[in-house]
Amino acid sequence: MYGIGGERELGERELGEADLGWLPGYEGSGPGRVGNGAAHQLQLDVYGEVTEALHLAHTAGLARNDYATGLQLKLIEYLERHWPEPDEGTCEVRGPRRHFVYSKVMSWVAVDRTIRLAESGEADGPLGRWRDLRDEIHRDVCEKGYDPERNTFTQSYGSKELDAALLLIPQVGFGVTSHMSESRTDGPGLSASGGRRPGRHRPRKAPGRGRRDGRLAVVGIRTPPPPRGDHREVLSLGAGTRTP
Repeated sequence: MYGIGGERELGERELGEADLGWLPGYEGSGPGRVGNGAAHQLQLDVYGEVTEALHLAHTAGLARNDYATGLQLKLIEYLERHWPEPDEGTCEVRGPRRHFVYSKVMSWVAVDRTIRLAESGEADGPLGRWRDLRDEIHRDVCEKGYDPERNTFTQSYGSKELDAALLLIPQVGFGVTSHMSESRTDGPGLSASGGRRPGRHRPRKAPGRGRRDGRLAVVGIRTPPPPRGDHREVLSLGAGTRTP
């Protein structure tokens, strides 16, 4: 992450009244800040997202090169050591680090896609060790990130909060055991606003914040009709999508 002037150091500080009293923040959210504290955060989900992007580009026909393959192997080398650690998650929380389920799922994705790369013969690596790692991460998520009472995955280990990002679980191929129901990852987290505009409420108190946060709106996009004339509406919810 770099500043607009190419700065590498993006330390964050709060602005007091003397610095910028006339800028209260969006809807008075304050305090005003300069810099970006996320530049020093740990976000393990990014490793899975980058690896998934490389995998999808390859399956779509984009030729691989040695640089991309080397990058993917380096990402896995890092994840092997650090995936068990808590992080700030995809929402860049300001509170204590925690074991976000989405971060663990995307770590699983990174390992799974690298295994596929090696199985295709386009990279060399310890397949046996990677398969064991993939199974270990999967087992960890299902044991610690799943609430059997409500039949749903949770935002983080030991939490009762939900996370819209987990709607991606079936999309990325993270299989679940027979007693789990993937459909319930979105059930308790969905709500309606005035009976007209569906939305998904954030947790009652966002991690690391001292006030109630806002709400994510559901964006409806109508796709072009297929030849047979029927229509499908795609609902985009936060990071996840689903097609009714």
